[in-house]
Order: sequence, then C-alpha cells, then structure tokens
Amino acid sequence: MSTNIVPESPPRYADFTKQYIGGEWREGRSSSHVIEDTNPFNGSVIARIRGASVEDVSEAYRCAERAQLGWAVSSPRERSTILRRAADLILRRRDEIIEASIREVGGVRKFAEIVWYFAWSILDTASTYPFRAAGQIVPTDSQGEESLVYREPLGVIGIISPWNSPINLTI
Repeated sequence: MSTNIVPESPPRYADFTKQYIGGEWREGRSSSHVIEDTNPFNGSVIARIRGASVEDVSEAYRCAERAQLGWAVSSPRERSTILRRAADLILRRRDEIIEASIREVGGVRKFAEIVWYFAWSILDTASTYPFRAAGQIVPTDSQGEESLVYREPLGVIGIISPWNSPINLTI
C-alpha cells in the first residue's frame, strides 16, 4: 500500500496575524510576547501573532462596550440581518474554513466538517432570535399584581475558548 503525501498548500489566512479592535485590524502592542500558532499534527507554523498588551485589551473592551450600546438599541431586523449575513458568509466559505480548521487543530476532515456545520447552524438559528425575544407577564404572590419581565443585553463579556474547535466555540 502506498501513501501519497501531498505538500500542504500555503494557508489562505497566513497573514491573519492582527487583532480587530475598534473597527480596524492592527498589530498587538506587546513588545515581547509573540504567539506562534502551529499545526499540532505536523508542527508547521500557521501564523505568528504579536500578543496584546494590557492597553490593547482595555481598548478592545471599551470599543466593544460602545458597539454593544448600538447593538442593544438596534431593531430586530438589523440584528437578524447581521447574523444572517454571517451565516451566509460561513456557508459560502465552507471549504476554506474546513481546511483552516484542519490545519489549526491538526484534526481530521470529518471533525472539521462537523465543527463547521455547528458554527453555521448556530448562526443560522441565532438569526431568528431577534424576533423571538419578548417580555413576559408573570404572576406574583400579591393579589391583583403582576410583574413585567424584560430581556436586556447583558453587555460585553470576555472568553478564552479551547483550541479544539475554535470557530464553533467562538460563535
């Protein structure tokens, strides 16, 4: 039995080494911390990324906080449209996302396809939620009274997601 080894083509996102802060891509400001993202299967370097400084993280938080205020007052149609566009983008870029996932986690194609499907499915479903969010009237123990419950955005949160399914876990 012979094994055909096909050389890995250059990664499409090899230059994906910046941080998205305040509507623009920029280098991290850490002067000494460089993150080397490697393919765990073969050790090849996918990208070298200059780490974020404390100032970068603080600025990213402040920018996200300002953006969240606009998101909170946007209409259900606007929010749904944005999430729908994201789902459509993932659908159109299915193959390249799967290939990037295989390289980044050193995984097998079937796992990458499943992860891609979950990421797309989450966004596809999420695009319907802006029209489903509603307040509730709930009973109280006091006679003749009721409580109104409104759903409001929580605000900005920070996460550190595991490496094994980055697109799915980030979404």
